[in-house]
Formats: sequence, structure tokens, C-alpha cells
Amino acid sequence: MNNRKPIDPALVRCSDAIEEMYQFLDGELPPEAADLVSQHLQACLSCFEAFDFEAELKQVIAGRCVESPPPHLHVQITAMIEQFEAEGIPPH
Repeated sequence: MNNRKPIDPALVRCSDAIEEMYQFLDGELPPEAADLVSQHLQACLSCFEAFDFEAELKQVIAGRCVESPPPHLHVQITAMIEQFEAEGIPPH
């Protein structure tokens, strides 16, 4: 049972909700702030649509970025670093 008192979504401005969007989507907001944003989204269609779009975009990107680099790439990069170090070339 949730004993928390509902928070007036009007207390959260749209600009504040949008500013917290990525932390909210990543589950990185403290519970009180997440509650404020969540209640604002339930009451504000334009913010909800913006959040919904970003959430869907994040899912699409996450689904497309599942490839791992080829195993030989690590070997090539390590060899280049060792060669630079042997030649005394400082890192940039």
C-alpha cells in the first residue's frame, strides 16, 4: 500500500520535467523527484509525448547497438599502443 500523499503535478513545470527526462528514463532520479515527474507526465500530454518519444528512441537505439567489436580490433589497438610507446610517441 502506498502511503505517500499525491503531489500536485502543477508544482512541476514542463521545463523542469524535460530537464529531468534522461535521468527519469534511466531510473536515476531519487524517488521523490521521480514521483513528481511521473505525476506531471500523467497530467501533461505534451510532456508525456516527449518522454514517450525519447523512451521509444532509447529502446530502438539499445536494440541496434548489440554488436561487439571484432576480436582482432583489440589486438590491433594494443599493438599500435605498444608501437607508439616503443617509439616514444606521447599520447594526445
